Amino acid sequence: MNRYDRSAAGPDVERIERDLSGTRTRLGATIDALRRRLAPGEMADRAVAYAREGGAGAFGRDLAGTVRGRPGPVALLGAGIAWLMLADWRSGRRRGG
Repeated sequence: MNRYDRSAAGPDVERIERDLSGTRTRLGATIDALRRRLAPGEMADRAVAYAREGGAGAFGRDLAGTVRGRPGPVALLGAGIAWLMLADWRSGRRRGG
């Protein structure tokens, strides 16, 4: 639309163009903010902060306390898991996998 058509259409077209320009500006700012928040480094920082502040940190502390307080059962559990993994690995080799 050229400037003569705009002036003939009146103030409605100019108002719509101003609204569109403002919308484009706000959309650009929103996209920039999302790009900053979704950057890999920012996501990693937020995940670490969440783990420290939230339930994941408490779970980790409780697990570490359990391992320190009961090393025998934890060692047996680890040995059992290793044995199952080894058995699965050996059976896969025999089948040709």
